Amino acid sequence: MFNNEKKVQQPIIKFQTLIGAQCTIHGTIKGSDTIKVEGNIEGDIIWNDTVIIGETSLCNGNITCNTALISGKVKGNVTCQNTLSIKSTGNIEGDIIADKLIIDDGGIFEGNCSMNYEKEQVESIVSPLSLEEK
Repeated sequence: MFNNEKKVQQPIIKFQTLIGAQCTIHGTIKGSDTIKVEGNIEGDIIWNDTVIIGETSLCNGNITCNTALISGKVKGNVTCQNTLSIKSTGNIEGDIIADKLIIDDGGIFEGNCSMNYEKEQVESIVSPLSLEEK
């Protein structure tokens, strides 16, 4: 009758860039702020902030970013300055470099993981991003 379990409310994530489910991009994409990918990427993502890969998404390429939340499939290496989170529906086939790694129950990771890296190496890839190059 009475349920003492508290429901955990998921945080609301705001994003500035959305790649829709019906969209496929071929080539490298670069940018800043937060991007959510619901479609497919055939190429690399180089992003200054957060990259969110949706449940139905497929990314065939490397991801370099500040923070990543992976709910779809990534076939490539993922490098994060901060936290990489593989959600219960997420799947990464590739190597990971991250400061923090979270894998939810059901999340899949096949590859090597390094959490001992030089931050300067990642910053040199992400920081010089010029919005003029987009």
